[in-house]
Amino acid sequence: EAELGDEPGPPRWPDGIAVRTFEIGRDAPACHALQNLAWAQYKTYEPMSFERWADLLREPDFDPSLWFLAEDGERLAGMCLCREYEDQAWVTSLGVDPEYRGRGLGEALLRHAFARLRARGAARVGLSVSSRTTPSAWRVYEHVGMRDAGGDFKHDPDDRIDVVVLFEPRTN
Repeated sequence: EAELGDEPGPPRWPDGIAVRTFEIGRDAPACHALQNLAWAQYKTYEPMSFERWADLLREPDFDPSLWFLAEDGERLAGMCLCREYEDQAWVTSLGVDPEYRGRGLGEALLRHAFARLRARGAARVGLSVSSRTTPSAWRVYEHVGMRDAGGDFKHDPDDRIDVVVLFEPRTN
């Protein structure tokens, strides 16, 4: 858990990057492709078919206003897909195109999502990550105030999923 005060801190976007929300009928193919590309380095990740990925758009808690896309011109460089649940918000997918990594885009996306979720009343935001997540990804999470909340869920026999609480604003 982390207490970050009333605001999670403003995002600092890399040069040339613009952020917007998901548009139904326009963005699904690019988001699907980016998720498969961004997560391909993980041994336990199995690429999703477009049909399976598109099921996310039909889930009752799907809200395109919580799916944040970072673009460099017409190219999708990163995405942070979020959901709200009764007790907290959740980052369901954070992905950055490998060509855009190391520029602060993942951090900017998280900070942007935190601010939007906070504005909507979220007091707590979670994210599940594999214990095999790269050290650079963990550094991003820690830099924005996340810490391991001690969760331990079995995803498959060879992988442990750790739950990370992203932020819990102070209540005065």
